[in-house]
Formats: sequence, C-alpha cells, structure tokens
Amino acid sequence: MGMSYDRRVPDELLKALEPGGFAHSLVEFGGSGMWALDLQLRGLGETKKQYRATLYVGTTKVLDLKLIGRSFALSANPRFAAEGNGWSAVWAKPHDAGWLGPRWAEVDDYLQAVIEQVVQAGSYVKEGMVQAAIGRFPSTGFTVIDREAIVSFGSQPEKDACKSELAARWLDALHRPDPPTWWKTRPARLGDECDVLAVSTEGELLAIEVKPHTAADKDIAWSVLQAGMYADLFQRWADQAGGKAHEVVHGMAAQRKRIGLSSGAGIQLAAPIKVRPVVALDQRAKNSAKEKLAEVRGHLAAASLATNLDVRQVNLVGRLDPLA
Repeated sequence: MGMSYDRRVPDELLKALEPGGFAHSLVEFGGSGMWALDLQLRGLGETKKQYRATLYVGTTKVLDLKLIGRSFALSANPRFAAEGNGWSAVWAKPHDAGWLGPRWAEVDDYLQAVIEQVVQAGSYVKEGMVQAAIGRFPSTGFTVIDREAIVSFGSQPEKDACKSELAARWLDALHRPDPPTWWKTRPARLGDECDVLAVSTEGELLAIEVKPHTAADKDIAWSVLQAGMYADLFQRWADQAGGKAHEVVHGMAAQRKRIGLSSGAGIQLAAPIKVRPVVALDQRAKNSAKEKLAEVRGHLAAASLATNLDVRQVNLVGRLDPLA
C-alpha cells in the first residue's frame, strides 16, 4: 500500500457542517478564537472509511461528529460524556440528519457545559493553545490545512522502517566531540505527528512543530529535529504520491473553506511539492531555551541539515514573526 495521507471527508459531512447545516455550530465554536477551541476534519481514507469532525479544547476532544454510511453518531471523551453535563447516550447510535438536527440545541448545551470544565481544568488547554491560535490567525503568509497530521503506512513494519531511516538522518548528526552538559538530553527517537500542516503563499508545504513556552528548555532546543522529521515524512509522501498529493492538499483546503474554517482565495501548491520544516515557538519562551535551539540549529546547518528550516515566534493570537 505504501504511504498515504488524505483527510478529505464526504459531501454528507460537509453539508452538516456548512452554513445552514444542522451541525454548523461546531464551526462557530472552532472559529470563535476563544478557549483554544479548534475544529478539524478527520477523513481517514478509502480503506478505513472513517470520517468525522472533531472539536478540540486545546488537545482535549470534546466532541466527534462521525459519519457512518449516510448516518451520523456522536462520541466524546468519557471523562466529560456524562448525563450531568447534558450528554445523552442515544447520540452515540447512528441517526440520520432529520433525527439529529432537531436535537442539536441539546448538543450545544452539552458543549457549553463541557468546554467550561475543560478550560477550568487548565492543563488540558496549555499544550494546544498555540496550535489552535495559529490555525485561526488570518495570516497572509500561509493557510493551515490540518493539525496533528500524520502519514499512514500499509503495515507497521513498513512504518517502523521508514521512521527509523528518516530519524537516523537527524539523530546521527548530533555527535560532537565537545558537547555541553545539556547536549546529553538529546532524544533517542522522533515522533511522526505533525502539529500543524500549512501551505505558504510561495506554494511550499509547511511542516510546523509548535512549542509552548511551558515546554522544557531541552524540548524546545530539540524541536528543530522534530520539524525536520515531519518535513522528511511529508516530502517522501509527496514524492511517492505525485499528482495525487496536489489533489489531496488542495481538496482539504477547499473543504475547510467551504464550511467556514478558512477564508481567502485558497491555496496554490507548487509543483513539484517542496516541504519546509518550521518551528513555531511561543514568544514567551525563556531566552535560555532560544539559545539552546539556536545552538542545535547551527550544529545541524554545519552538517548541511535544516538549511531550509524557518524558526518563528508566535504570540497569543497566533501571529508568526521572525525569531529575534
């Protein structure tokens, strides 16, 4: 099967979410700019045939609107899906739009109660606050098309082999004869879930690693490696997928625009696709963390790695500026 990535969803789900659809309030919540709310489409491709729209508060899922055949069902984090919050167990069963639509006001009431709980908990919001802000900010430099984006593989051995190969390129380059003490904190492995995927006005695909100011200095320092890993994964997918990659990315952007998650003239992805790694660092991060990041970046550049890496600082509303 090889590598695959496609989060487009069927028309039935888009109709429910677009203006006038029974579930359009999910888009209103996700685009509100409040409480780290964010709505993402989650198409999982033709093989798995699983499609949903997920509303997040930070990194916490508070509601999934799932398309099952031509019916809809809801699911939520068990911590919050309780009768005391207004949750109804019958929502988890498949229903058509005609049944669920008249009851959607009850779903909104549940969301009002649960969102407040998650925000008050605090810890659920911090990690995802920056990611959500980047996705909402009306940037003229790029358009966000996905969050927590991940490339799929035909089998686990295939995935493990690819990840090991790509990660070795970055991890092996970290050897140095005179490392500072903190250099010993270098990671032993790299992840594969890209925080934010976007398309720049220059037509590049941007693989963005986001770091909040609450992250440890060492995690911020090594974020350069993680951004490079994301970019390598999506570059390999794009190279293998060929024209299909353009179709997927443009289609995802068009779907987000259709339901109201983005505006503007749309994207123009260059051909062939070039993926640029980006680190988006909360501007409140400590200077010590920024200095360590710069040292890692310089070391990799000397090894001809991360030469196209872009490091940006992000403020509370999601604006990305050059890192001073």
